[in-house]
Amino acid sequence: MLEIYRNARREAGHGEAATEHVTLLMPTYVAPTLQQVRDEFEPSIRHSSKLAASLLQIVLEKAPEAERKNLLPRLEHLRSIDFEKIRTTMGVAGTPAEIRDRFGEIEREFNPGRVIAWFNYGGLVSHSNVTQSMSLFAKTLW
Repeated sequence: MLEIYRNARREAGHGEAATEHVTLLMPTYVAPTLQQVRDEFEPSIRHSSKLAASLLQIVLEKAPEAERKNLLPRLEHLRSIDFEKIRTTMGVAGTPAEIRDRFGEIEREFNPGRVIAWFNYGGLVSHSNVTQSMSLFAKTLW
């Protein structure tokens, strides 16, 4: 989608997107072991996916027939969001070494000016686990 943004920006006469024009919002979680990341973060990911899919399902049921076929792929996408998808394509979740590598990939691929790390994606991670993850994140990257 970043390429769509960059093309639309050029077509609208605003020139090339500079680094400071790109902000990424990403589910983010870091813990000492991958098993700990999974145990603490995966239930929240499942919750978010299930909630978003159920809300879209309500919209889908009320949508005109012509719009339903456009919404079905979005519904399937929401239902497919799981721990591995967050880790590999939608966010950053893993051990300190893994998140350091992943943020390096993100920087090379997208060159964002800012990254907003969403540590409680799904809303079910305890406050103490969120703050521990944030602290480990800060120690890892700075």
